[in-house]
Amino acid sequence: MASMPLSSDDTDRMAPSDQPDYVHLSPGTMIANRYLLAQVLGSGGEGLVYAGVDTQFGAGVALKVSVYDDAESRARLRREARIGNLLGNDIQGVVRCLEWGELPERGLYIVQDIVDKAVPLDLTVGPLEQRLKRLEEAAELVALVHARGVVHRDVKPANFLVDAKGALFLTDFGLAKQIGEDEAEVEDDLTVKGRAMGTPAYMPLEQFQNARDVDYRADVYALGA
Repeated sequence: MASMPLSSDDTDRMAPSDQPDYVHLSPGTMIANRYLLAQVLGSGGEGLVYAGVDTQFGAGVALKVSVYDDAESRARLRREARIGNLLGNDIQGVVRCLEWGELPERGLYIVQDIVDKAVPLDLTVGPLEQRLKRLEEAAELVALVHARGVVHRDVKPANFLVDAKGALFLTDFGLAKQIGEDEAEVEDDLTVKGRAMGTPAYMPLEQFQNARDVDYRADVYALGA
């Protein structure tokens, strides 16, 4: 499974920091003495996504490399990996996160399953019946995520991937939050009250005003945007 080429709306995401000076790593670079980098698959609001190989098991992986390595970014990436691992092990249509860590010089990385020949979901082409079916599949995936107590906060076509067999996957939980008894404490640490986060074209008004306190309804709005 993988985070493949990201469409242009991904770089328009309102992230906690300004647009990055990407960390460029050469093919053949070894990460954590285990993951061998290959080509760049795409870019997003926080860094580049590479194809790679888990040399321990010989399996293909995707590695998202973030330029940010401050305390907030580490905490956010750790949460993304935890949520991605939890959901990916439980929901077939969620890209599973395997590991995260810090690069030796600058930046952070997260390792994910790779989606075979993945392309971003495109609901602008094809027969209407087919597009409505895809939208229904996307809504079902988001509903499964909500049932596990997670709000994605960046639902958009670029974060749904279609693999070579036509299966649909939801990815990029970088802005996600988990609803729970410690939610307020976690959100106080990672999301300042009154801050906007997400991709503007898919955000409801309340997410512009205060992304910290949005709930499942923000994702439902994004599905219809």
